[in-house]
Amino acid sequence: MKKIISLFAAAMVIFSVQSCKRATEMDGNLLNDMDANQGGLIGKRALFRETMVGDTLTYYYTGYNLTSAIGSNDATTILYNGNNVDKISFNGIVGSDLVTFTHNFNYDSNGKVNSILENKKITIAGGGTPQNFKSEIVVKYNAINKVDSLIVKTGEVIAGNNFAYTNYTRSAFTYSAAKNLEKVVKNEGVISTTGEFVPSIVLTTYKFENFDDKKSPYSLIPFAYLLSQTVSEMGNGYKFSENNPRKMSFQTHLMPSPSQATTTCTYDPQNYMTSSFNVFYQYKPF
Repeated sequence: MKKIISLFAAAMVIFSVQSCKRATEMDGNLLNDMDANQGGLIGKRALFRETMVGDTLTYYYTGYNLTSAIGSNDATTILYNGNNVDKISFNGIVGSDLVTFTHNFNYDSNGKVNSILENKKITIAGGGTPQNFKSEIVVKYNAINKVDSLIVKTGEVIAGNNFAYTNYTRSAFTYSAAKNLEKVVKNEGVISTTGEFVPSIVLTTYKFENFDDKKSPYSLIPFAYLLSQTVSEMGNGYKFSENNPRKMSFQTHLMPSPSQATTTCTYDPQNYMTSSFNVFYQYKPF
């Protein structure tokens, strides 16, 4: 099953410098012209746009609620039940395939997401019969209320067959004292016919290092949206961090050494990051 392409994955392959033309709002006001804004944005703000090599992701809001994120080849919508994100829907091109999925969120008595139900359809480029998958994601937290682990069970939905979960992933998250995500270890395997997780040596390790002490753009984005992104690609987990990593790496059990990338970040006068790993961030006032 193909994964949603993340900033983390892009950082592993992008090492060229990209120029970024500053974008404007519909009324023509520059959103990220901090040096012309006499000290930058003051007060409550929103993350408005990410511009990267080959893609632009724009965030749209209703009031203070993020309601959609539109990329060059994909669209995500966010629905709410009161103050809680209730459902996230994605539709777009991943690689060369058409992928659609929904994430339905369940909450515990303390208002924290404790599980997600995913329904996904993948249509392979060139046609053919779409594949449908169903997943159940269990979310566990640590003592500092950060995601401690994600346990995912997945099975293919085949017409005329009884449904069963056949594959699993277990991902463990490790944080620094500053509440920044330092490592994710993902273990993948199969589920037996009796429902047991068969032990597996298939591992992928993601590391995030050399954090700054500045504000992450993703601190402005709803947790449920970041969680949805991380379920789709564990390398997105760094977005749970308070600050910004300047070194990322990943390594599978088949790789003799990790693949890694480093960056130099830039910031606005209020210490929000404006560029990192060839991604440029723009903000707007609420």
